[in-house]
Amino acid sequence: MEINGKEVTLRTYIPAKQGWGLMQIIPKLSTLANGRVPEYDEIVTMLCAIVKEWGFEGDPDDPVAYENLNLFTELLPLFYGVAEALGDLVASRKN
Repeated sequence: MEINGKEVTLRTYIPAKQGWGLMQIIPKLSTLANGRVPEYDEIVTMLCAIVKEWGFEGDPDDPVAYENLNLFTELLPLFYGVAEALGDLVASRKN
């Protein structure tokens, strides 16, 4: 996926321990259609678990790396893109 001209690679395999924090966040993603966005720390937890590599500064596994992303052109598009990909990943595992 590309966000603001930067290439972002997502994990397709998420080890249980690394992804466990997602278990609290995944149900909240269904509220996005109602305009409800999870808390910042929840978004960063999700992104740290899913983003494997990116063209932004910092390590995508480090929560601090997300602090300086531009809210409207980088963080939110990244969040919505990852939320969609995560929804697809969860849906494909149910089949």
